[in-house]
Amino acid sequence: MQSESNQIEVLCIGHRYPEPETTAAGRHLIDYLLFLKAANFKIHFASTSKKTSYSYDFETHQIQTKSIQLNCSSFQEHLKDLRPQIVLFDRINSYEQFAWQCKEVIPDALLILNTEDLHFLRIARQKKTNYNSQPLFNREVKAILSADLSLIISNTEIDLLTKELNISDKQLAYIPFLRHSSTPNALKFEEREHLIFVGHGQHEPNADAVAYLKKEIWPILAKKLPKVELHIYGRDYPKYLFTNTPDRMSYKGWARDIKKTMSSYKLNLAPLKYGAGLKGKVMTGLETQTVTIGSQIAFEGFSHDLQKQAYTSTDNFIDKISQLYTNKKLNAAYVKVQNNCLSDFSSKWYKAHVEQLHYLNTFREAHRAKHLLIDLLWQNQLNKDKYFSKYIQYKQRYKDIKNELENS
Repeated sequence: MQSESNQIEVLCIGHRYPEPETTAAGRHLIDYLLFLKAANFKIHFASTSKKTSYSYDFETHQIQTKSIQLNCSSFQEHLKDLRPQIVLFDRINSYEQFAWQCKEVIPDALLILNTEDLHFLRIARQKKTNYNSQPLFNREVKAILSADLSLIISNTEIDLLTKELNISDKQLAYIPFLRHSSTPNALKFEEREHLIFVGHGQHEPNADAVAYLKKEIWPILAKKLPKVELHIYGRDYPKYLFTNTPDRMSYKGWARDIKKTMSSYKLNLAPLKYGAGLKGKVMTGLETQTVTIGSQIAFEGFSHDLQKQAYTSTDNFIDKISQLYTNKKLNAAYVKVQNNCLSDFSSKWYKAHVEQLHYLNTFREAHRAKHLLIDLLWQNQLNKDKYFSKYIQYKQRYKDIKNELENS
């Protein structure tokens, strides 16, 4: 066990305060930070955003938080005081806004990008175009190549980055969801009822899925299952989605304990037409032993056996729901396959990652020497982020001085 004075200091810069009870991304980040803390890393969190009533309470785990500003030299002063050995950037925006300042003030610190999912892949699927035609593609790939390490949640995305884009696997860390304890004494088939869909409403794939359920699925399914209800859970959905809602389809709002809520439902629906990364709604289904019926996109990154359960068309989706709702034996067979998936989300990936961090912290120069693009990108393209930010800083300073003179 390291003494407190020998702890590795980690600064996490979040694009917002994580909300593990409302988003899968929030859950994933908090699980990661708490695992590092349990491994005797000292964690600090900073963000430009304000806390909300849904924000994670870092203080309960003795994690210090700091409010920081964009394009302000005060952040560099904070770095000088803290001098972390590792800086974790939650999403590409945080990386572009603050990584250059870390590189200037603490050049020896490891810079780690938490991608959460590959945004360029999600947008390409939404627009039905090639991923390398997206403006975000160049930004994300440059960030991944210039960071010492990037956290990737899905093995599908690991394959894309290494096999299609030839990015070294030594610059990537596979950090999937961390399995939470399964629901004890899960309800039996006969004790469960109704259908559930869960997701944050501001996430476009979720809003699109609700529209699909409302317009194409429920009008047919409601006739096949005349006593069944469809309940939608989550925050901040567009209001138009729940105007003129069909009978027995309703919006229930946000559930504080989604695992407890989902545990009483017979089926969990995940009809996502596009997206990337791993899907929290699927993970919650596995943990609550609630059969999940999803698309190929929903099951991407999970086991091949689970992917084989994906529906193949709208008609097939409706048929699966009808059969799995009424057929106890078939439902049990699906539960068995989905239970077997949970072993893929043990802490072994996190334990291996902790060893990786200790190695990189000791041999960072050797790591950077093997991956020449890290330094080359910092010397060239990424300077635009730095100088644009400095321009805004000086512009604001000029404005402040002008106001002082006018008021004196």
